[in-house]
Parts: sequence; structure tokens; C-alpha cells
Amino acid sequence: MSASSLVVVLMVSGFVAFALAAEYYFYMDFTGRGWKQARNEFPPVAARLGLSLKEAAYDYEIGEISGDYRGYKVKVMPDKGARIELDMDHSANIDLDTDADGQSGSKTGFQTVNFDAPVLNHYFKTRFARADVAERLAKSGELARFIEQFRSRWGRQVMRLRVENGFIRCSFPHGRQRYIPSQLIEPILKDLADLADILKSL
Repeated sequence: MSASSLVVVLMVSGFVAFALAAEYYFYMDFTGRGWKQARNEFPPVAARLGLSLKEAAYDYEIGEISGDYRGYKVKVMPDKGARIELDMDHSANIDLDTDADGQSGSKTGFQTVNFDAPVLNHYFKTRFARADVAERLAKSGELARFIEQFRSRWGRQVMRLRVENGFIRCSFPHGRQRYIPSQLIEPILKDLADLADILKSL
């Protein structure tokens, strides 16, 4: 093999290795296989969960799942920020966010929450609650245990978790054209419903 051919082989091998690493570590989905699989498996997931399916309007979309899950209204929206949303029936007394761009601290009656559990202070960069619930929220061992398990279970597969205005929203980083892997939908819905149960009990 000539030196020039060897260089080409090494360059191609390096690119393939980089692409595979990017797909694995950064969920880039260069080939589009993940997106196509998510689209094909979306209707069966809706049927299995007993939820309504809104079919995709365009070829570049996946669709939307919505309905009642364990007494909560939920939406699975891969085409709108690749997120799953759960409505806690307008229990708008808590604002938690794994990103640091929350604004609820300026709202009347809200105050900063400093959790007893370090895992919660580390995980939620935005931490506000109404005064009447802030102390119970800060001392909740059940919430601390849940978040520790949630982080361990999902790691980087969950890009953002937010509790705001009575909604819990969970978004995902997968793909250049964002999508939600079908195998995550049911267990994430279960976790969001569990989180809602904890927060509404405070």
C-alpha cells in the first residue's frame, strides 16, 4: 500500500471512529437511523399506553401523543423541542429547573429554595417555590431519593428537567433532527408521574 493510500485509509477510519463516537456520546444520529426508528415505533407506543396519537403532518415530523396517564394529562412532543410534558393540574407553586434561566424568583410570594440534600442543589440550577411550600420542599427526603435515582437512571439522556407553572417538562438531546427514543417514553412518563405525586404531596 502506498503512503498516499495509507493516509486516505487512516483519514476515513478516523472519520468513521469520530462519527460513531459522536453518535454514542453526543446522540448526534448522523445516519438518521435513530430518528427513523423513533418515527416507526411512535404509533405502537401510543397504542400500548392507551394514549391518543396525532399523526405527523409532514415527512420530517414524527407526530404527537397525548392523553391521561395515571390521572395526569400528558403530551409527548418529539417535534416541539423533543420533550415530554405532564400537567399537575395547575399546581403552580414550585419552579425547579436543571438550567439556570428561571425567572420565578421575581414573582410575588416566591423565594429561593436551599435544599437539605446537596444532590438537589447541584441538580436544579433554578430553585424557587412559594413561601408556603418552600420549607417542606427543601426538607423532602423523598424528592432527594427520587432525583438521585432519576439522575443515575437517565444521565445525559435527559437534557433538561423543569417544573414550572404546574407543568413538568423533560427534554432530550437525541439527534440533529431532535427526537425521543421510543424506549424512553413509557419509563420517563412513569418517572414524571412519580415526581408529580411527590410534589403534589408537599
